[in-house]
Amino acid sequence: MHERMKLTLLILALLASSAALPSVAAAESKDTSITVDVDLTETSPKKDDQVLTFTLSLAEHGCATAETSDATVGYEVKVCREANDLLSFEVSREERSKDTTKHRKVRVSSKVTAGKRIIVAKIARGDTDATEVAATLK
Repeated sequence: MHERMKLTLLILALLASSAALPSVAAAESKDTSITVDVDLTETSPKKDDQVLTFTLSLAEHGCATAETSDATVGYEVKVCREANDLLSFEVSREERSKDTTKHRKVRVSSKVTAGKRIIVAKIARGDTDATEVAATLK
């Protein structure tokens, strides 16, 4: 009888300690990822504005990269989540012609508020042309 009581107390102690631990399923179901839209707007008085939008999903303290290219211009966008509302951006633009290649890069960290579009950077090319980098946290 004494051994049976010890076994019962041991089982009760194990059940009590496992109830105090957070469940694995609850930890897995908590999604802390965010989505951010990064808009690259090319402005020039010679033609209509051109907008490229990259939609990236970021895990907590994670990064995402996207790139696109055609025969004359290429872009690479990297966004990292430093904290809940603090994001770091790295944007590269490469312009190619038959004779030259021009490469520009900007790195910046910005606080981003959900639902609000912010201008992260503006890269001027000469007196009139520019690339504007904007972000919206979803």
